[in-house]
Amino acid sequence: MNSLNKKDKFIIHDLRNKIFQAKSCLEIAADLSPYLTDNVWLERSNVATDQAHQLLEELLLSNRNSGMPNEKSDKVTWNLQEYIQTHAKPDLEALQRMYPIEIEVTCHYQPEAKYVCLNDSLIKRIKDNVVDNAIKARATNLSVDYDLKDDYYVVTFTDNGCGMTTEKLDKVLLKQFKKDDIHGLGTQFISATAKDHNFVLTYHSELGIGTTVRFLCPYS
Repeated sequence: MNSLNKKDKFIIHDLRNKIFQAKSCLEIAADLSPYLTDNVWLERSNVATDQAHQLLEELLLSNRNSGMPNEKSDKVTWNLQEYIQTHAKPDLEALQRMYPIEIEVTCHYQPEAKYVCLNDSLIKRIKDNVVDNAIKARATNLSVDYDLKDDYYVVTFTDNGCGMTTEKLDKVLLKQFKKDDIHGLGTQFISATAKDHNFVLTYHSELGIGTTVRFLCPYS
């Protein structure tokens, strides 16, 4: 097989990312509405996205093996379990020492090593932002869960702050589309970083209960 040119490689990466996002949306729908797990159309959609994602991965792997040099990137490839232990957890422990909030971290690993491409400084700022938002919401506890699945991993931040109604959350999130407005949850930065890393970002909040921020993330 001939090496892919730069344009073809970009198209394949973009297709892979969009397929991952579509698959993640299906996962979110099934998680929020468990009865959908028995829906035949959802099952077929999952099978189709899995097959398409696998074919694109094989094509990219074949291209890497052909010796074509990689494009420069501001991201670094990490062993995800090692990254969590040596970077993510220490960052959260440092934030807990700095701020009046209890941070509990749980991890669910896979037997085999999983690798990711991350810009550590941007990921660190996401954690800073989420913790700051939780404190502003008068939260006393923040749980952070790293769940490494077969094909992707999920990072979930859940606080016990004041929360907000669906209507208010929608208004806060929509502020990110106003060019000169960077208030609210800092969604401009979080959304931009999530998009740059091909994360699927969701928010859920309940008044008087708290807020959950979840990232569905691809492996490299």
